[in-house]
Amino acid sequence: MSALIDYCELGNNHDQTPLQFALGNVDHVLNTSTMSRVREINAQSSFSVLG
Repeated sequence: MSALIDYCELGNNHDQTPLQFALGNVDHVLNTSTMSRVREINAQSSFSVLG
């Protein structure tokens, strides 16, 4: 979460260019657009917190 806050405070627009967060321990980059407040609604979702 702190990486996202820092990203936005540096003037980046997370809605237009989502943070790409490096997960160093598993050598993977997490595209945080999947958690965006402006993402397309998935009608097949359970509508849970991350649904």
